[in-house]
Amino acid sequence: MSKVLVTGASGFEGHYVVHDLLNHGYEVRAMVRSPQRATELDGLDVEIVYADLADYDSLRNAVCGVDHVVHPAYSAHGRVADDPLQEFMLNEGGSLVMLEEARKQGVEKFVFTSSGASVGYRSPTKWIPTYPITETSPCFPTDIYGAGKAGVEKWCLAYYHEYGVQTVTLRTMWVYGTYRIDTPELIALGSATKCPDGMERLDFIRGHDFSGTFFRYTEKALAGEPITVPGGCFQMTHVRNLATANRLAIERSEGGEVYSVNDDLMSWKWFIERVVELTGSSSSLTFEPEPENAVHISNDRIKEKLGIEFSGTAGIDACINGCIKVLTN
Repeated sequence: MSKVLVTGASGFEGHYVVHDLLNHGYEVRAMVRSPQRATELDGLDVEIVYADLADYDSLRNAVCGVDHVVHPAYSAHGRVADDPLQEFMLNEGGSLVMLEEARKQGVEKFVFTSSGASVGYRSPTKWIPTYPITETSPCFPTDIYGAGKAGVEKWCLAYYHEYGVQTVTLRTMWVYGTYRIDTPELIALGSATKCPDGMERLDFIRGHDFSGTFFRYTEKALAGEPITVPGGCFQMTHVRNLATANRLAIERSEGGEVYSVNDDLMSWKWFIERVVELTGSSSSLTFEPEPENAVHISNDRIKEKLGIEFSGTAGIDACINGCIKVLTN
């Protein structure tokens, strides 16, 4: 039975990766920062290892003795735009330390979770991407986060070509879903965490509705307020699809690969009409014109190479219904 190190195992994405691997017969070494974070994994048959992206020796220890590394961990402390050096030391530096240890240990597969931000689709300025974006599109990141992800992507490819390390990069879009498998009332959209003690849940939810996607429109629909529908389309990545992609990268992918892991293209018109339908709303809709250069990232390669089947509208419906439940209780 293969043993897999999962970094950030107590986080939003890591939680789902751990469950998926356990459900498919893998041994899991779960990397967490502290005993407090380890409580998020209570009841699961995992080996806990304490490590931090800021503590390089702890990362080397975490990698030692595993067959595969799945690396979704990312330190939010390094995402602050006014401290790019800290971002580099934590995220690129920590990832490179694990890559090097994986090389020394003969790890079979190293799977890195990247982002579409590495290509530079976010608020493009000088470099305007040609859509649809594919895995071979040039990377022109427009923020520190994207630059960091692009940097680790290049290190992964370099380690594959230079040393034969079997690296796989998974580029996500906005990752969404319920924060925990067994707590569907906690909706997570993008930067996921639990509602802190003493804070009103609705205030927390409104502050964590990534790009105002789910709760903003569901709340308006429930109130029967008019809704302005943006033109164009958007793409996200359901967290279960990301977990599946990590496992399939271990099982089916060759090394030196990059895959875009995102649900199929979805129009804002379809999404908001779906919100209105599921809420039974009487909201009137006003439609904005289509943008000239709408974001479109192709997921054809991962479908073809790894045989992944995306969940379609099921994940969207589940999140909308979860929003309805929270907002009406």
